[in-house]
Amino acid sequence: MASTFLDFINLPKSDLERIEMPEQLRLVENGLKILMVETVLQAIAIDSTEDLTSAEAS
Repeated sequence: MASTFLDFINLPKSDLERIEMPEQLRLVENGLKILMVETVLQAIAIDSTEDLTSAEAS
């Protein structure tokens, strides 16, 4: 798993990833497999310091 993460951070962002934003696209576009699991839990995006502060407050 650690090597996959290191591979991921060294891959360049594709045009599609820049447009659509999901980081998973970088893996898929470079031939790596991902596993997605449906969940009933509510997820929140943390893309900035403000997002993190808001998440920690709730």
